[in-house]
Amino acid sequence: MTKEDLVCEAHFIKTHYREKSGRYVVRLPFKEPPPTVNDSYQVAVSRFKRVERALKGQTTLWSMYKDFMYEYEHSNHMKLVQPGEQQPLIYLPHHHVCWLDSPSTKLRVVFDGSSKMNDGCSLNDRL
Repeated sequence: MTKEDLVCEAHFIKTHYREKSGRYVVRLPFKEPPPTVNDSYQVAVSRFKRVERALKGQTTLWSMYKDFMYEYEHSNHMKLVQPGEQQPLIYLPHHHVCWLDSPSTKLRVVFDGSSKMNDGCSLNDRL
């Protein structure tokens, strides 16, 4: 194993736990500091505004998009951030993908960890 592999494994052993529901949780293994909140926030808001403009006139898709995000939040995959919250935060830009002829999932939301922040690095670059 490489030095980076060993560091990552040690991080996993140190930070993982299992919730009462049976779900495993582990902290993200950063190899360099995470992006600042302002960098990730501005990029995510800009992307969201583009998605919002694209879907606002398409009420069915806009409704499907909001339903997806509601379900994502209520599945504890993301959480609503309260103003002034002090923990390190990373806002992930996202966009939608549509398959209107699909028999099951017609719309899903894709979170973009490879999106570059203002400093030219992405979340994926730092993990």
